[in-house]
Amino acid sequence: AAYVRSLDLWGKAGKIDALWGRACQEGSGFVNEVLIRGDRCGTLDPAVRLSYLFYGAPAMDLQTFRNTTQKRVIGVSLQVSAPLGDYNNENLINTGSNRWIFKPEIGISNRWGAFVGEAALAARFFTDHENFVGDTTLEPGPLYQGQVHLVYDLPKGRWIAVDGNYFWGGRTEKDGVKGDDRQDNSRIGLTFAIPLNAQNSLKFYAHRGLVSNIGNDSDTYGVAWQYRW
Repeated sequence: AAYVRSLDLWGKAGKIDALWGRACQEGSGFVNEVLIRGDRCGTLDPAVRLSYLFYGAPAMDLQTFRNTTQKRVIGVSLQVSAPLGDYNNENLINTGSNRWIFKPEIGISNRWGAFVGEAALAARFFTDHENFVGDTTLEPGPLYQGQVHLVYDLPKGRWIAVDGNYFWGGRTEKDGVKGDDRQDNSRIGLTFAIPLNAQNSLKFYAHRGLVSNIGNDSDTYGVAWQYRW
C-alpha cells in the first residue's frame, strides 16, 4: 500500500510518498546438496521518499496541469527505508532487511510529440547488517542503478512504456571477508496504464531479467490500482 501527496516546494513541483506492505513467499533450493523448502509471510521495510522537480515543472493546480504540455523536466529524490520489517537471523531469506537503506536519485524527462523519454541514475547505500545469519556482520557496498523509459501517449489518457535498467556493485563483506557477489544485472519491462475515470486508474506491468549474474533471474507480472482524491 502506498500514499502519495503532491507538494509546492518553493514554487516548484514536488511530492512525498510512503509505502509499506506485506509479502508471502515460498520456494526451494539446494544447500550443500540438500534440498531445502520453506515458506513464510511477513511485513516489508517501510519506505518514504521526497521528490523535487527543480527544472521545468512549476507547482500548479490540477486544471492548469491538464492544460500544460510537458517539455523538459529535471528532478531529484531521496528515499529512506527503515528496518521495521519482519526479520529473524535464523532465516537466510526474510521479508525485512534489518538495515537502513538510503537511495538518492536524479532523473530527466523530455517530450517529443506523443513520445516521452526518461532517464535516471540512482545509488543505494546500506548500513551494516550486524545480525546476519549465524550472528555474522554483513557489510554491503553501494549498489548503483541506471534506467531508461520510452513512453507513448495513447488516446483517452492511456499510455504504454518500454523500460530497461542496469545495476552494478553491491559487493558484500561478511566479518571482513569479501564475497564474490558483485552484481551486474539488467531488466527489461513493459507498462500499460488505463484511466477509468477522474479518480481511478489501472496500471499493468511485466518485467524479466535480461542479464543476471547474481539474483534477479525472474519474471514479474502485476497490476496496480490508483485512486486520487
